[in-house]
Amino acid sequence: MTYPWWSLLPFVAMLACIALLPIIPKTSHWWEKECSQLSVALALGVPTTVWMFMRAGTGPLIATGVEYVQFIALLFALFVVSGGIHLAGDIQATPRNNTIFLAIGGLLASFIGTTGAAMLLIRPLLETNKERKHRVHTVLFTIFIVANCGGILTPLGDPPLFLGYLHGVPFSWTFALWKEWLFTLALLLLTYYSIDRVRYASEDTASIESDDRDVQPLRLHGKINLLFFAIIICLSLSLPPGMARLSPRVTSSRGSTWCRGVRSSCSRSRACPTSCRTRRCASRRTRSRGARSWRLRPCSSASSRRWRPRCVTWSRSPRLCR
Repeated sequence: MTYPWWSLLPFVAMLACIALLPIIPKTSHWWEKECSQLSVALALGVPTTVWMFMRAGTGPLIATGVEYVQFIALLFALFVVSGGIHLAGDIQATPRNNTIFLAIGGLLASFIGTTGAAMLLIRPLLETNKERKHRVHTVLFTIFIVANCGGILTPLGDPPLFLGYLHGVPFSWTFALWKEWLFTLALLLLTYYSIDRVRYASEDTASIESDDRDVQPLRLHGKINLLFFAIIICLSLSLPPGMARLSPRVTSSRGSTWCRGVRSSCSRSRACPTSCRTRRCASRRTRSRGARSWRLRPCSSASSRRWRPRCVTWSRSPRLCR
């Protein structure tokens, strides 16, 4: 089902509020209150939900809610597990060491998530650079490298890629982006190294000497959480591709098809339109305490498009429930 372009305006307005209201002097203090953020979210979200319900029924809302739960479940798991790992220590804050830190984070982000990699490395990175006065650029490039472009190699890197995996995108499909990932990562690391060398040369002698004296080897605490990371990765790999399409789908009154908990008598096989047999595929659709059933017409190349949106099926194939 397609939607008009202006249906994206509430989402654009939400992003604009998040980006602009904190930096506008007249609204900055108002935006700091959680009730203000909630009021903006409700003002934009409630009308959009009502419009979606009136246009497409409950099907899209249920399907989107299921995807959101899957999205949050993965994000929450990676967030909790990475929060239990602490990389302690303090090494010399040279441009070479900082660049290696960011390179490792850009690689880890594809396997433990951008959130997990950022949480794991930001604390030791700040601890390493605490003696330096010029360190703001290090935090900014950590966001660029670790929390953004570093997580495109696997669906675990960015949860939106995980949603694509649930919709049938192969797990290894993102591996084909390794050239783009490597080019972007190398460009950002080279830019950071050049900037950090200039900033490191401008540090005063006392800061450099203090950084050289206060050196502690790196130690990893919470190693048991590495096992939990492995479990999350294995569970994600064990999910069948297109899992979001495994849920049953039902046709709405406007001809679009969405997932519901209905299973029909002909849902196990797909005789139409591959083979031309006459089948009856009836299902129940509850709406306002009412029921509705459909009957499939005989398969033919001319009529396949007419009856296809009416079929209620349960299958992985994207063609079966459109």
